[in-house]
Amino acid sequence: MMRTLKTVRLFTGLFVIVLGLWACQSSGLSGKEQTVNPERRIPIADGGPHDGRTEAGSTKIVYQYTRLRSSTPEGNLAIKGKVVSAPAETVTLNVYLLALDPNGHVLDKQVMYASGHNNFYAVGNWVFDASLEIPPGTAAMAFDAYTQQSRGRR
Repeated sequence: MMRTLKTVRLFTGLFVIVLGLWACQSSGLSGKEQTVNPERRIPIADGGPHDGRTEAGSTKIVYQYTRLRSSTPEGNLAIKGKVVSAPAETVTLNVYLLALDPNGHVLDKQVMYASGHNNFYAVGNWVFDASLEIPPGTAAMAFDAYTQQSRGRR
């Protein structure tokens, strides 16, 4: 009886884990199979540096990128920037760079900045500087952001 109960608990636990992983994949959390609206797409030009300003929801970002002609060990895109505005009371902020094909489909999603959960000390110093490899067929990029606001004291 006790052995059967342990087996049932084990399979129930595994089922919950598999179900959770499936839910994350099907909910679009990976960023793949997503299409970005044309007004949010930033065409990637060769050379650089190229400067710009964009919005990801209510998060405003300034950036500068240089596209390298050939891949280097560091990658084929050097990008740096800063979040200049985020919603009031933001305590968690993640900024993502989306690599897009000519139709705006997401080919890749990379973290540019992550403050950590409820990291009050990192908020406000929202700077990123990275060299990365973007996939072949990338024609444009876009930024995406996740913010969480303080819920106040309880």
